[in-house]
Amino acid sequence: MHDPIGNWPRTTAIDRPTRLLMALVRGGEALEDATKALQVLGPAETQALIQLLHQQRVAPWVGFQFEQAGFGNRLPDTLRQMLGRATARAKRHTLRQRLALLHTVRCLGKHGIEAVALKGAQLACQHYPQPWLRPMRDLDLLLPEEQISRAFGLLEAEGFQVKGATVRRPDDPLMWRVNDFSLWHPSGEFIELHRTLWFRPGESLCGDFSLAPDFWQQERTYRQPPDHEGIVYLQPSYLTLHCLVHHLLRQDMNMGPLGLVDLQLLAAAGHIDDPELAEAAERFGCAPLLTTAQEILTGWQHTRWLTEADVPSWVLPLLMGRELKLLLYLDDRSVRSHARQWLTIQARGGRWSGPAPSPGLDR
Repeated sequence: MHDPIGNWPRTTAIDRPTRLLMALVRGGEALEDATKALQVLGPAETQALIQLLHQQRVAPWVGFQFEQAGFGNRLPDTLRQMLGRATARAKRHTLRQRLALLHTVRCLGKHGIEAVALKGAQLACQHYPQPWLRPMRDLDLLLPEEQISRAFGLLEAEGFQVKGATVRRPDDPLMWRVNDFSLWHPSGEFIELHRTLWFRPGESLCGDFSLAPDFWQQERTYRQPPDHEGIVYLQPSYLTLHCLVHHLLRQDMNMGPLGLVDLQLLAAAGHIDDPELAEAAERFGCAPLLTTAQEILTGWQHTRWLTEADVPSWVLPLLMGRELKLLLYLDDRSVRSHARQWLTIQARGGRWSGPAPSPGLDR
């Protein structure tokens, strides 16, 4: 299944449909410009745009933007019908996911196992205008590490099924380095149980606040109290920090249009500029990511035809300071590759010894 956050440059080219997509997702003045362009778009480019909307799973969001702006009657019939069908599907799927999330959390809760709903589920319910506007490939739950083996077995007993031909079980000694374990809910929804938040080399440059000694205590420093249905989410500052690390480090600044909407809505809620977030980012070594997010949003809000190809020119000089500037190469692919190498070296405790062609580890 296509991941709407990752692999953005690999699935798109910087052509007119791509530029239109970014303008439609952003909304505001860019939406009016894009609507005018849609009226003269040829059949082939219209189909290319529809394919992008499907691939990136932003059709419901774009349809909502048109509805809010009152531009729906100005759309080509093919596009308007596609947006309507995508919205109806999204509403049905979101309801199924919500019921699966409630069932999973309650199954765990009756056995005394706490769970925190991560990222997409929280963004959908607390930050998007309607939950069905934020698509989710799966439902991510963070569990106490010492409880994850027991939780896995209990859910199997409740009818959940292990995903994939190669079974990964948390009680298998060979799986001690695996961070997440996948199950199919009886309804067919995909559930991932996480024992930590960060598990990739780039991510590990930031402190994992889920491993803080007081994370699972009752003082609720990191977590919100259960909502009216019993779901626990992260406090806003820590949700934002989690999204920054996921979108900017795990996805190599390669987050695509949906990730930009996430950041835009978090900023609109005041979380990007929240002093609590700045304090948490400093505490866990993520302060450069906060600066990066602010720069991305500035460009996103002031560039009518912004495309993802513009992002590396802002992000890489800002992300980790002077050393990373040695890695600026002429094409984006080379920049991403070398940035990933640099992050990996840092995560392993070394330092960058030269920009090219073969970076080494200086101990």
